[in-house]
Amino acid sequence: MDIEDRSSLLSLAASRQAYKAVDEAVEAGAITEKFARKAKKAYVTLHQSFLESSTRCQNFVEKASATESQLQDTQKVIDGEPHEDDIESMRVLQDDLDAAHREVSLAEEREMDARNEIGELSTDRDTKQALLERLGRDQRIALKPQMEGMQAEVDTLRGELATMGAKREAAQRSLEHVASRTERLMAGIKEVEDTRTAEAALLERASEEPERAKHAADLLVATLKDLHGQEEQLLSQLQSHSSACQAFNDASRGLEAKYQAAQAARERTRANIDAKIRALDIIKRDLEVAELDMDDRHAEQATLDMELKHAEVDEKKARDLLGHANFERDKAIRKLKRGYIALEKAQEVLPSLQAEKEAGATDVAALLKENIAAQANTSKLRKATDILTWTVLNEEAEGAGTAKLLKAALANVEATEVDVQALRKEEKERLTMIKQLSSQRDHMSRLAADWNLKLKYATREAAVKDFIVQDQKRQRKDGAMQVQDFLQLYNMVKHQRNKFVTLVRVAGQSSAELTEKIRILESELLIMHETESERAAQVKSARSTNEGVRLERDKLRHELLNLTAQTSKKTSQVDEKLVELEQLDATIRNADGEMKVMTQAYEKSVQDRNGVGLMVIDRNDELSILYQKFNGQEDAIKRGDTELMKSDDQIRVLKLEAAELDRGILAARKQQPVVPQLDVNIALLKKQLLDAQRRAAELSIALETPDNKSRWRNQKGKIPDMDELEAKKAQLTEKLDIKREAAFEKDLILEELASLSTRLHESAAKGKPGSMEIAQRLNAYHVRLRTINRRMMAAVSELALTQATGIKLAEEKRSADLALRAAVRRSETGLPPGDNADRQWQQLVRMQEQHSEAQKKIKAREEKYDKRNFGAPSQADTRPNAYIPESLGIPKPYGGYAPFKPSESGSTMRHIRLPQPKPVVI
Repeated sequence: MDIEDRSSLLSLAASRQAYKAVDEAVEAGAITEKFARKAKKAYVTLHQSFLESSTRCQNFVEKASATESQLQDTQKVIDGEPHEDDIESMRVLQDDLDAAHREVSLAEEREMDARNEIGELSTDRDTKQALLERLGRDQRIALKPQMEGMQAEVDTLRGELATMGAKREAAQRSLEHVASRTERLMAGIKEVEDTRTAEAALLERASEEPERAKHAADLLVATLKDLHGQEEQLLSQLQSHSSACQAFNDASRGLEAKYQAAQAARERTRANIDAKIRALDIIKRDLEVAELDMDDRHAEQATLDMELKHAEVDEKKARDLLGHANFERDKAIRKLKRGYIALEKAQEVLPSLQAEKEAGATDVAALLKENIAAQANTSKLRKATDILTWTVLNEEAEGAGTAKLLKAALANVEATEVDVQALRKEEKERLTMIKQLSSQRDHMSRLAADWNLKLKYATREAAVKDFIVQDQKRQRKDGAMQVQDFLQLYNMVKHQRNKFVTLVRVAGQSSAELTEKIRILESELLIMHETESERAAQVKSARSTNEGVRLERDKLRHELLNLTAQTSKKTSQVDEKLVELEQLDATIRNADGEMKVMTQAYEKSVQDRNGVGLMVIDRNDELSILYQKFNGQEDAIKRGDTELMKSDDQIRVLKLEAAELDRGILAARKQQPVVPQLDVNIALLKKQLLDAQRRAAELSIALETPDNKSRWRNQKGKIPDMDELEAKKAQLTEKLDIKREAAFEKDLILEELASLSTRLHESAAKGKPGSMEIAQRLNAYHVRLRTINRRMMAAVSELALTQATGIKLAEEKRSADLALRAAVRRSETGLPPGDNADRQWQQLVRMQEQHSEAQKKIKAREEKYDKRNFGAPSQADTRPNAYIPESLGIPKPYGGYAPFKPSESGSTMRHIRLPQPKPVVI
């Protein structure tokens, strides 16, 4: 204990000095924090190894002393009395050992199963993660060109819209220009008409006068003609402008039509974009669901990792139990071997004991025989005495001599009886002596066997203890070597400590330089305080402006009050909507029940429809075959009709050509006077035609004559007989009859199908009015189901997130508990709780100092403000600094972020107009 106390004190002192030196070097900037951590870790490992070596040496010494004491105890046991071994306890230990082996094998099998499951789960996780990544990558790659194309379409449409807007603006400007010109022309036309009416009035006045005004009238007529010409020109210009205006209107209508078409295209593109965005949202939602699945997989992986860790811990415990069971098994085996050896010794002694037992039994039998013979003699003597007494009693008269003889005989009988009793006592004493001697002999033989056994065990244990002592000596030598190595390491650490001391000195010099820099910074701070006093004046002016801002803030707060009132109204409306939603949920549940009944009926109808559909499909196949034949015949008829029409057209064309030729011939005959030459040509042509016809007939005859071998060849095969032809004819007639019967059956089936189809059409027509309502209700139910599914998915995702956060927090708690335990162990050994404990403590102290300084500044500022207000008490209501939550019912402070407290409504309320909420369009 003294060595341990001394080593612990030395380690504490060295660790504190070493840590202080390293921290001072880090603060001085001589070394980095990473190097300091490495140095601390190296020092801790060296120190721990040194402590372990010292404890090992001490343990070796204690083990050596313990082995010596055990040797002494065994020697005492050998010299003292022996103890008996219990075979039943060895059997129980053997059973326990077998049970422990079975448990260990079961634990190993479970561990192998757990490892296999973990491997399978990890491979499944990797495959699913790779599949998810591949799906995301494929979806991104597949959607990228679509999104790019959509973006390009949107850009082009935006450009087209911009160009169309520019064209429309230009057209509107041109229309405005034309309208202004038309207005000016209409004003000119009105002026001309006014002048015309004035001139007409003057002309009428002048016509009343005689010839004096004739010349003036002529002049007026000329001016009127000029004015009419100008009017016609203006009318033509007006017509041209009106046509231009109409053209512009047409162009504007066309542009508006194009604009509307562009708007429609834009709406279509927007609809497509919205559809694609919805599809993209669905894909994103699927990705989010996949990510949630992945998070679930990660959570499962974390749980499996924890289970694996627990399994490893259980495995370690099982191994420890196995080691303990092996130790107990070895101990039980040693006890069993001792019992077997004692049993062998007892079996060796057993034959001699059995021989002694047999000899004692023979002696006892001989003694019993002698006893029986003595008893027989005594009985004979008693009978003889009885006879003698009877004879004596009968012959009393014979004399006193016989009486004396009788008395002598009685005395002899009594003496013999006494001798017999003495012999019986001696026999009993001898038997007891024999039993005692046999028991003493057995006891001494057992003692001798036990002593021999214990002597063997003691010699074996002494040999084992000698081996252990030699092993402990060897370990002690190894420990001494390790102590020397650790001393060398300690010297090296001491040398490094000296280096660190020099570094600390250098750090002290650098700290002195830093103090000088701090003094310079303090002077700069004084300058900054002076500038701060200058800026205080600026702050006063800013506060005056701040008052105006406060007024505006009060107005905004008043508006906020109104908005809060509106929000309360909206919340009441939301509550009403929630009640309506609950009612709708109830209706949805009822609708779900109805839908289940309808689905069952629908499934039955679908099954019936499937049966009828199969029949219809079979009949449809047969109909398709018949329709194919019918279509083929119709195609053949159509082809024949087309060929006939073509031939009729050709005939008509040929007739027209013949008529044209006849007309040309007549015209040529009229134009050509040389007719005999033409007759000669016709005769030549007829002759050539006859020659050609003759040649064609010869060639056809040569082609058809069987003697011309170059024009025909024999076909391979057998020419059928009449019997074969008749048999084939019979087969074909049978097939034709079968086909006719099948066609007749199909006709009947078609008639039945036609009747069934008419009935189905009628039932479908009857069910059309109600089917629309059912379809609408089904659509509404589907929409509600989708919304409920979305909510469920959102709830599941939130639950998965909370589960993941719970697992994460549990892991953090476990790691924090481990860190706390490690810190407690380190603090118990005298070490700091952690590597960064000193730095964290300094940081906490620094933060506390900063907080206290900030509080002091706030108090000074408040005192200064109170002095500025001349210490007058405020008439304002006290601001609440706490609230009462519904769950607790106890006041809870706001903290640093108190809510906004609105001011009281004053006289300015009449100048504020309440906002009118717009209706929400859904």
